[in-house]
Amino acid sequence: MKFIAVDFETSGLEASRHAPVSLTLALFEGGEVTECREFKIGRIARREYDVCALQISGTTWPEICKAPSIKEVMQHVSVWVALQRAEYLPIVAFNAAFDHAWYRECLFLAGAWEVRYPDKRYRTFFPPLRGGWFCPMTWAQATLPHLPDYKLDTVAAHFGLARESDRHGAAEDAILCGKVAVQIASILGENGVQLGGWE
Repeated sequence: MKFIAVDFETSGLEASRHAPVSLTLALFEGGEVTECREFKIGRIARREYDVCALQISGTTWPEICKAPSIKEVMQHVSVWVALQRAEYLPIVAFNAAFDHAWYRECLFLAGAWEVRYPDKRYRTFFPPLRGGWFCPMTWAQATLPHLPDYKLDTVAAHFGLARESDRHGAAEDAILCGKVAVQIASILGENGVQLGGWE
């Protein structure tokens, strides 16, 4: 099974108000990471940057100021996805609703006005990831009802998994999310649960 694990680190919790600061795409095949790429995202005008959120992500302001624009980042993402032939692979994200909202916002922020006579329309960036989205957190809630909470670290610890570093960055979270997804999908498969688009 091949899939892409996705994680965003952000400057706050609201996609329409705050800014994405980094995005990681981790390609999994046969339950293991085969490729991983983290993209730092440059400052976005008229967006708020919460100091506490940046400290949690481990992203510094100088890194943000030096990083490429959101449009450049999405272009790099498109190239990476194409090189991996991963455009239609399933996508997993822990709390997928959160990450998908940020992905949609990135597509909007990287878009541009397109002038066509007689109207002028705003076109979002063409989506590089076009596979279905899956949420291991939701899977865990349905499969592991005895856990004290459903944070990524808690679910991972249930399977004897943990980050390889103390950093709470997009790369660490994406890889851990992918490993958790493999474990829970295996349990669901053994119980006869069909995950459309995943198999």
